Amino acid sequence: MSILNKLIASTELYMERRDILPEEELYKTDLYKSFMENNNLEELKNTDDKKESFKSFVDLLRVTPVYKGENGLVVKKTSIFFDYVGTNKFIVLAMHIITALLEGNILLIDEFNSSLHHKLTRILVILMNSEINQNTQFILTSHEVQLLSPQLFRKDQINFILRNDCQVEIVSLIDFKTNSNRDIRSNSNFEKMYVEEKIVPLPDTDIY
Repeated sequence: MSILNKLIASTELYMERRDILPEEELYKTDLYKSFMENNNLEELKNTDDKKESFKSFVDLLRVTPVYKGENGLVVKKTSIFFDYVGTNKFIVLAMHIITALLEGNILLIDEFNSSLHHKLTRILVILMNSEINQNTQFILTSHEVQLLSPQLFRKDQINFILRNDCQVEIVSLIDFKTNSNRDIRSNSNFEKMYVEEKIVPLPDTDIY
């Protein structure tokens, strides 16, 4: 959580930090009491085959973002009722990435940039490629061309998936050798070259 909160503080989420409310404190809150009274959750809490669902629900209620209010006031709200989808996705992704970095795991993320502002996406990529990463392997898919930047990725980290009716082909940017007839240097504008179809052909459309 300390690493996550340092990351949150470095972004424009306008959030101070995220806290995890201890269970015993949650049980004393008006929010928890109201839910228990109005939604018949006591039955869920005490039913053997539903205890795990209840535990998951309690864990969600414990997640509390802390925001700056007016005149220096601190505003605390339950995340699942207050935070945007993009904010929650950024934080959940960040938690998985931090865990993978600490444990040296392989982490696969599909549609990496979905629901995220491109600046937040860049922050996560910088974290993955930082010197903290000693043994962790990240495999990401994305349709976001703004990620095609030599400031974010090396040539050997970028691959393109080409599909047609018969097959799927993976083309690596490292295959485009410097000073060859397919000259792409390590500091080239990958995004511009991709959009101009100088790397791989783009899907055709007959919409017109």
